[in-house]
Amino acid sequence: MADQKKQHYVPKLYMKLFTNLEERVNVFIADTEKTISNAPYESHCYKDYYYGVDLVWENKLGAMESKWGVIFDKFNGESDFIPNYSEIDLIKKFALYQRHRALGNNEYLKEQTIQVTARCLKMQADYDNIPLSYEKIEEFARNKQNEEFDTTFNLEMSDKIINDRNIDDLGFLIMNYNTDKKLIVGDNPIILFNKFFIHGRGYRNMGLTIFFPITPRKLIVFYDAKMYPLYKNKKIVTSTDEQEVEFLNAFQYISAEKILLSDSPIAVDDLIKYKEHRNITNRHNKTGIIPSLIHVTTYKPSFFDCNLSFCELPQFVQDIPIQCREAAIRNYEKEWEEKFKQKETLLPALYETSEKKFDIGSDLESYKRGLKNMTAFAQKYWKS
Repeated sequence: MADQKKQHYVPKLYMKLFTNLEERVNVFIADTEKTISNAPYESHCYKDYYYGVDLVWENKLGAMESKWGVIFDKFNGESDFIPNYSEIDLIKKFALYQRHRALGNNEYLKEQTIQVTARCLKMQADYDNIPLSYEKIEEFARNKQNEEFDTTFNLEMSDKIINDRNIDDLGFLIMNYNTDKKLIVGDNPIILFNKFFIHGRGYRNMGLTIFFPITPRKLIVFYDAKMYPLYKNKKIVTSTDEQEVEFLNAFQYISAEKILLSDSPIAVDDLIKYKEHRNITNRHNKTGIIPSLIHVTTYKPSFFDCNLSFCELPQFVQDIPIQCREAAIRNYEKEWEEKFKQKETLLPALYETSEKKFDIGSDLESYKRGLKNMTAFAQKYWKS
């Protein structure tokens, strides 16, 4: 059991893909902006008994990692490697498990659970006229979570998502970057992004994209091919876009809990220019999306918008005002269609009667047209 005490939340086989010829890495510590050169990769991204002393999840993940390692070695050794269907299925499973096992996501879930527990207890205390401060209640909730929090909850969520086949319909793409800049990887490497609707990062939302670096030159992308059809019939795309690599590295920096790794010296200036986006993300992760409401999600979100070639929206979709968009689920449900139709009349009426006007982007008539166009697009999307 002593050999399994150090349990990695980013697997060693994955970190090894970003090592230099000496199998060592350059490390960037995100919060202090310090760098460490030529460090052993195995000594990062682990906690003692992170998955528990019973070793159930440690052994389960270990068995899966042996399968993932075979595929990952092919990405590192074969320049034109395209995985087959079963290999793509295993890569999807890696993405889901890694998303949910990451330290940042578990810390986020723990913090959100603390906040929700504290708010519920505070409401009950106020109702019962018990004079307890929120700070005292929050301290109690934090101590309780420190005793009882189970890091395997998110992994069990991964099992459910895999069994429900929630991302089986997403397209698969390998981006190969023939650029001076290289891809780096953070300790929270799996990025969920939605160019169509930035808050629509649920696994079933239309417009969802999941991406992560697999080597310093290659990026794995699972994407909604009906929303982003540019590369629909391709499996590998080679890019020379230096700016896109910078944006992809920015996502890693913004989402990282503690560190980033690279096989070569890290261009710190290219990262810290996005510090405010990281600060916004970290503030959100401590306070919740809507502090006045009870809200919990199981993964740490990041707030960063940019243009990526594999997420390019067709012009007619771009023409739908952002204020009129909503990321419905990718599979047709009558309730969603009815919701869009209701919004066409209800939202303009609410805007006209509301004393405090909400953002509709431009004039009311344009807003009405945008809502109708959103409905029409959703119907077309579901039928395609």
